[in-house]
Amino acid sequence: MSRRTGPIAAAAAALRRRVWLARAALAWERLWPALWPATLIAGLFLAAALFDPWTLMPGWLHAALLALFGAAFVGALGRAATRIRAPTEAEAIRRIERASGLEHRPLGALGDRPAAAPGDRTAERVWGAHLERMARAARRLRVGVASPGLASRDPLALRAVLLLVLIVAATAAGGDGASRLARAFQPDLSGLGGGGPAELDLWITPPAYTGAPPVFLATGPRAEPALQPAEVTVPSGSVVLARVRGGRAVPRLEIGDEQIPFTTVEGANYELRTTLTKGRRLAVVQGADELAAWPLSVIADKPPVIEFAAPPARTHRAALRLDYLAEDDYGLASIEATIRRADDPGQSFTVDPPLPRVGATSAREISFHDLTSHPWAGLPVTITLGAVDAVGQSGASDAVATVLPERIFNHPVARAVIEQRKALTLDPTKRVEVSLALYEISREPQKFFEDLTVFLALRVARWRLLYDDSAKATAEIQDLLWDLALTIEEGPLALAERDLREAQQALLDALAGEAPDEEIERLTDALLAALDEFLDALVARAMEQQAFATGLEGQLLQALRRDDLVDLIERVRELSRIGARDAARQLLSQIQQALENIRLGGFPAQQDLTQGDAMLRDLGRLIEQQQELLDQTFRRAQGAGQPRDDDRSGGARQQELRRGLGEVMRGWSETGIPIPRPLGRAEQAMREAGRALGQNLPGQAVGPQSEAIDQMQQGAQAMIEGLLRQLGQGSPQPSNFLGLFGGARDPLGRNAPGRGYTDDGRTRVPDEADVQRSRAILEELYRRANDFDRPALERDYIRRLLRRF
Repeated sequence: MSRRTGPIAAAAAALRRRVWLARAALAWERLWPALWPATLIAGLFLAAALFDPWTLMPGWLHAALLALFGAAFVGALGRAATRIRAPTEAEAIRRIERASGLEHRPLGALGDRPAAAPGDRTAERVWGAHLERMARAARRLRVGVASPGLASRDPLALRAVLLLVLIVAATAAGGDGASRLARAFQPDLSGLGGGGPAELDLWITPPAYTGAPPVFLATGPRAEPALQPAEVTVPSGSVVLARVRGGRAVPRLEIGDEQIPFTTVEGANYELRTTLTKGRRLAVVQGADELAAWPLSVIADKPPVIEFAAPPARTHRAALRLDYLAEDDYGLASIEATIRRADDPGQSFTVDPPLPRVGATSAREISFHDLTSHPWAGLPVTITLGAVDAVGQSGASDAVATVLPERIFNHPVARAVIEQRKALTLDPTKRVEVSLALYEISREPQKFFEDLTVFLALRVARWRLLYDDSAKATAEIQDLLWDLALTIEEGPLALAERDLREAQQALLDALAGEAPDEEIERLTDALLAALDEFLDALVARAMEQQAFATGLEGQLLQALRRDDLVDLIERVRELSRIGARDAARQLLSQIQQALENIRLGGFPAQQDLTQGDAMLRDLGRLIEQQQELLDQTFRRAQGAGQPRDDDRSGGARQQELRRGLGEVMRGWSETGIPIPRPLGRAEQAMREAGRALGQNLPGQAVGPQSEAIDQMQQGAQAMIEGLLRQLGQGSPQPSNFLGLFGGARDPLGRNAPGRGYTDDGRTRVPDEADVQRSRAILEELYRRANDFDRPALERDYIRRLLRRF
């Protein structure tokens, strides 16, 4: 009997564990159906809280709904408590027997006792065998899965719908879920009590591109009457941020007839954000009370206005000069010029004249565009200027008719190639005629120095015209013919000129944009290299034409001295380094204008230059001799005593100089250039000085002699300008040549160093002293930014300043 006690005891222990699990399953099957109504109510409240509808309803309704949910939840819990009964051990055992498929309630036998009399061995053996059989059966016991039977109580599957609603609500709440749950339990009941007076703070922030300052409006203790405007005037698109603290109801913003409710932030705090586009009155109303109101004026953003300041013109280097005037109330974003064929307005292309800076409210700029390589060069076109502001509004000028600048080719072969290129542009169907013309040109290689490259290019263009009629091939052939004509006409000078223009434009674009300092340095170096190549090619070209074979070369090149131009470009680099990019760009534009005034070729005859050079030299000697005579006359006028014989000889000397001036004027007239008027005034002053000296009155001769020197200097300047106009250099400004006859201007007509470099009055170009001071300030800022003994706030401020540089 003892051998059987062990298995039976183990079976009893296993049964006790399963009984505990069975009781738990029975408890869940009774608890979950009873708690389902309360769970449903709690889930609905949680979903509502996550959707946050409380800000859209008054506080009393929020409180009423909260109380309703609370009462329903408590009621459902109370009902569930009356229906829940703890399961007994017998009920748990019976569940196990049913789940395990045991018949005759065998688990009860493990606790039974035999009814036979003690000592009956047969009965004990039978009973022991029965217990062993029951123990083996107990090892196969199952508790079964708990089944609350909720489906029968929820035939509409509301539990699944509730779960989906909770998922959607949680997704909508996002990171604001915790604060929304907190607001659900905090109804705003401030409107039910007396409440304090509401306070309003209102900010109006204009769009950033307008540059207008923000407007602050307030009521209550924070309001400063001196700062509250009588009328609110703001640009269209301004953002309103309003906050109200206190009061009895949710306030609203009234803009004209439009009413916009505030959003409840928490408690009696409300906020609103909107954009102003129209309206004449701005008011904040809370309940029946008007917290504040202001007259409102919303200024619409006007479209930009642009027009030609001067008609489009051709420069001496055949570039298109565009001189425009543009304005916008808040700032320009871009400028473009649309060029259309006069005979076919449907065809067009655009070029982009630069702005002085992005966001400029007005711009008067001159830009140069090399369009000589364009197929339309030499054809009638119309040009329309367009301007765009920061919000995308556009304005356009009237169309102006002009002829697109065309390069004049002097070499007969180059001219013939360009004529065929233009014929192909006007009528692309004449491919056969153009190819035949190119073939005829290639048959006379002696006319283009028997250059094999030119010959092959002509043949390639011919065969492509015959066997490739695509639009892409036509454009490529036009480019080939252009490069071919340049090679024949100018050789390396044309390529150098093109590279110079491209380098100038690249640096201008970089200065106008936000290019880094390293890019500015690289483009400046490229411009210096391109300028060096261009000037070398220009001088070589001039020497070929023997334009500067006389001593006049040194004077004429004053307008284009290599060192001066290099110094100016280095100044552009320096200005960019110290952050003065507007000034750097303005100075570079002036350099570009000066270079555009250079005409390549077409110099006057050698005889005219020699004659002009001789007259200038003679005039220079006359000025020196007149200065010596003036010094002598002044010393005699200062002396005391009787007149001397050499006073009369001074009069004769003065008359001799006057006759010499007359010879210079006659010689100058033979060059075909008008005689400068100052020379006539100098001759009259010499006549008066000679008369005074002849009368032994040296004191009265000093004034006329000084006047004669001044007029001759002006006449010499005018003579040089006349020669430059004949050379194609344009019309230099007075005193345009630094170092000639006491002039005080640099090669671009501006004040010389030390007198302050300025442009037309809009952007001041700093002089050398300003640049040195700026560099010193910049170095001191860098030093302080790296001084860790200084406060962190100061170093952070300095670093923000240095980000611009």
